[in-house]
Amino acid sequence: MNSFDKAQVSIQQLAKILRQGIKTKKKEVLKKIYNWQYINCIDLWVKLISANIRDHDLQPFLYTIIQVINGVVCLFPGPRYLPLRLKCIQMLNQLSSSSGVFIPVSSLVLDALEFIGNNKQDEKLGKDFDVSAVLKVPKQWLKLKYFQEELVLSLIELLSVHFSQWSFHISFPDLATFPLMRLRKFHEKVTAESLRRPVKRLIDQVQQNVDFLQKKRDDAAFSPKDLESIESFVQIGTSSGNLPFVQYYASVVRKSLPQGVPQKESTQEQIVSIKQQKEVLDKSPIVIVDEASSIDGSKRKKQRT
Repeated sequence: MNSFDKAQVSIQQLAKILRQGIKTKKKEVLKKIYNWQYINCIDLWVKLISANIRDHDLQPFLYTIIQVINGVVCLFPGPRYLPLRLKCIQMLNQLSSSSGVFIPVSSLVLDALEFIGNNKQDEKLGKDFDVSAVLKVPKQWLKLKYFQEELVLSLIELLSVHFSQWSFHISFPDLATFPLMRLRKFHEKVTAESLRRPVKRLIDQVQQNVDFLQKKRDDAAFSPKDLESIESFVQIGTSSGNLPFVQYYASVVRKSLPQGVPQKESTQEQIVSIKQQKEVLDKSPIVIVDEASSIDGSKRKKQRT
């Protein structure tokens, strides 16, 4: 109980600082939020909640920390804060994967893509920086070819993590419809082939998964009200990697791993991870967290599908 109280006080303090920033927009308050101490504190609670969500009743902490992370993203929407946005989306994906809660991160990823490709790329590569090591970048970075490519690849990886969690779910065709529209729009807008190529591959893989599940849905003989049949909708053996999106997701994650990690093993680990995610979802109600909800969770919307 003592640990529970300390966690509650700490998370509520994070929410309080965020509310002050949203209300006042004062520079000194905003600096308390876009700094590593604040972000690492959120990350600490994300890791603790993710590791213990299945064994303890941490739902109040879960929803509050989700709203805090969403609030941080909304408070710093500009292109210079794209690394901060990436970190926030990564934490939301971790929470969603461990809890079985649907968190609509695709809009956060796609909004970030709108800042990329608007200006002509500067061919000066400048590979001396690490996007993951900063929260805010200088304006000149936004035009760097290497920086734009790294951002696109990072955003594709985050979107792939999100899609992979729901790649076997009956609602995937509906979930992917709007993101596919925006991805195609981005693909048409940008001219740099280094940006177009990975986006096109993601579009193709998502569409393949949509077509696969849509055919399964068309052949289904049960009603949308038959929850038991819906929960067991796709029994296609995710452990063998048969689902169209699984191998693609594994390849995306494999490319992000440090050199020296065996590719075959990492692919299998990702397939096992997807299977474990499915087991979490099978045992948990699927909850949709409204992005517009307040950080205290008072406007949360729940929906079981």
